[in-house]
Amino acid sequence: MTNAKTGIIAGVAVLTLGIVSLIISFDYGYYSEIGPGPGFFPVWISGILIVLAILYIIENLRGKMSAARNGRPGNP
Repeated sequence: MTNAKTGIIAGVAVLTLGIVSLIISFDYGYYSEIGPGPGFFPVWISGILIVLAILYIIENLRGKMSAARNGRPGNP
């Protein structure tokens, strides 16, 4: 496998983990009477993980496309 393909697979795996974590974290209370509840930080951490995974996938796709334009397989 090329580096770009491996990066895309890893990005999709992390994205899946983030989405599953976000769904599970909605079962906890986001806010309580005294402040942030037990689901506050998992929601934010999962959201950040999802955004970073999407950016990582885009970065690998761009590297793969630019390498294909230059006639080189994989990431430069």
